[in-house]
Amino acid sequence: MLRRLPTVSSLVGEMTKEAPFDIYDLGDHFTGDFGDGERVLKDVVGKVRKSFVCHMCAETTEAKTWARILTEAGPEGIKTYRWCALCCQAEIKMNNPPLDYEGDEDLGADFIARERLGEVNRAKQGYPR
Repeated sequence: MLRRLPTVSSLVGEMTKEAPFDIYDLGDHFTGDFGDGERVLKDVVGKVRKSFVCHMCAETTEAKTWARILTEAGPEGIKTYRWCALCCQAEIKMNNPPLDYEGDEDLGADFIARERLGEVNRAKQGYPR
């Protein structure tokens, strides 16, 4: 059963001067990847100046919204990744279960739905995964 996900633009009105999530709640998005010795240059949560395409869901996110920005240096050069607020919140939910969590709910369901949305969006745009 498919669930309808909220759009980033619906969150814009809810966002205040304080970030809706903390960088320390996110953890390392690329944990478990087989990297080539990338070095993190910047890993922050902040408001973006320009619109961007989210690295995970491939949705275009409007300017002046909250996002996670990760910049790494590696053998292939410097790369910057950006995640929208909804993808960050899905990752936080998956990585940080509530104290009263008893295993009744699949905490990764939203995260997986955001990844699948990214696959669909990239296929529509003709980009490889």
